[in-house]
Amino acid sequence: MSTEFRKVKIKIETPQQSIAVQEFLFTQGCRWNRSVTVGNTGAKYLFVEESGSIGWDNSDDFFEARTPQFKEMKFTFENKIVVKSHKLKEREKTVLFGKTYYTDELNARLEGLKAC
Repeated sequence: MSTEFRKVKIKIETPQQSIAVQEFLFTQGCRWNRSVTVGNTGAKYLFVEESGSIGWDNSDDFFEARTPQFKEMKFTFENKIVVKSHKLKEREKTVLFGKTYYTDELNARLEGLKAC
C-alpha cells in the first residue's frame, strides 16, 4: 500500500477525470469506506485520508482549508488513464482577519495599494 497518495487533495474537472483518478487510487490501496466502486463522480474535490479512505466535497473553502494538513496533487491524463502524478509546490499562505490567502497574491495586492 503506497503512502505517497495519503493526505492529498485533488481538484476534479470532469466526471471522466474523477473516474480515472478513483480507479488509479484503488490500485494504490485507497477505498471508499471499504468499497472500490467508483462513486461521487460529480464532486469537485477528492481527498485521501491517512488511512487511505477517499472523501469528497464541493466547497472551495473546504478544499483550501485542508491545505495545512493535505498536499494538493495534480494528475495528468491521456485517453482517460492516469499516466503520471506529481505534487504541486506548496504555496505559502497567510491568515488575515480569519481568511486564508496565498502570501504571494496578498503581497502583490498590498503593493498595489496607494497611501492616502
